[in-house]
Amino acid sequence: MIKDILLLVIIVTLTGSVVFSQTANEDVKIQKQSEKYAFGLIPSRASNIYGIAIGPIGSEVVCGYPYYKKSHGLNIQFFGQGILWVFSKWPSYHQLYKNDSANNSIDTLKKYDMLRAHHNGFLFSTFGALETNINGVTSSLIFGSGSFINGLALNLMWNRYHKVNGLSIGLLNQSGETKGLQIGLINKSVKLKGLQVGLWNINESRKLPLINWSTNNK
Repeated sequence: MIKDILLLVIIVTLTGSVVFSQTANEDVKIQKQSEKYAFGLIPSRASNIYGIAIGPIGSEVVCGYPYYKKSHGLNIQFFGQGILWVFSKWPSYHQLYKNDSANNSIDTLKKYDMLRAHHNGFLFSTFGALETNINGVTSSLIFGSGSFINGLALNLMWNRYHKVNGLSIGLLNQSGETKGLQIGLINKSVKLKGLQVGLWNINESRKLPLINWSTNNK
């Protein structure tokens, strides 16, 4: 009787391991293809959420999936991760240009798990969103960072993006490359094609108070 029970346990365990492995692989496939419409809770492994995505923090916290987790419409993060990172030690803003993820291959992005979250529409995070890629508007009371933004970045304390195409507003604006306008107390951009308006402005051409500019086309 005991031998029969032990044999049954071994069979179930081995079978369960195979099933679990197959289920895990299927789960990845399903998550890559999953889509939510009208409403979705975040963080989520869903590849697309159309409509309203809402939750305590963003889907960029879900690591290890070699594809963007996209939201299309309204993305609301009650807290966000910005408050955990804004006081951390960050490398020079020059590294934003040197380490520009847009110049890296897809394989490199996958290797370093940089294909996190992509927002098309309006993103609001109380304390700020990290590792974001945005087409539209992003806003927070503290901090925002990511690979790129095409549109408006309105993070009241600190904006930190590799590439900004549009308008960046905050006390401190840092970018590897900006095409557009930076407005803040301190503005820094390694490459600028546009204007900077603030107490102190830095770009590759010069350092100036109040207003600075560059027409860098390279």
